Amino acid sequence: MGQINYSKGDEGGGFKALPEGGYDFKINSVAQTMSRKNKPQLELSCEIVAGGGKEGRKQKLWYSLTANSYWKLKLLLEALEIERIDTGAFDDDGLPIMGFDSDDLEGRVLYLNATTYDYEGKERNDFTDEAMSEYDAVGPAHESQDAGGATEEQPETEAADQTQKTPARGRRPRPAPAS
Repeated sequence: MGQINYSKGDEGGGFKALPEGGYDFKINSVAQTMSRKNKPQLELSCEIVAGGGKEGRKQKLWYSLTANSYWKLKLLLEALEIERIDTGAFDDDGLPIMGFDSDDLEGRVLYLNATTYDYEGKERNDFTDEAMSEYDAVGPAHESQDAGGATEEQPETEAADQTQKTPARGRRPRPAPAS
């Protein structure tokens, strides 16, 4: 292995929490990893495409794959309208085990609202309000364009205007910037 150089300023990590507000995250890759507490989790490697002047910034998002945290994963899947599949198996409590194809997340754009909190003297983010981003090119807001853009009720020019004006289904309004 060759020599690796780094700045002493990099010691202790250079992580900075995002300012509070709404952000659109493009999911570049998805991996199933283990948390620091050795629990399964989904790690989303993202890039901010809009929000807070942070466009282009890389961001990791984690979703726990433990039974107590499935509700959070469900919010993500519902926001992006990712199909969940009944595996036919059951957990120890007799509840059905659901699955989904993690490849369906890659390339999608997710809107999240960032808030900040203090953890062991460091500012951290919490992300809530999962919604399909208006920048998502796969979701339902873009289906009419993929199918030619026109419906029987609307001429093509009206359908194109409607697609541009209507945000993706499930999109929540962005909170007003803090002053």
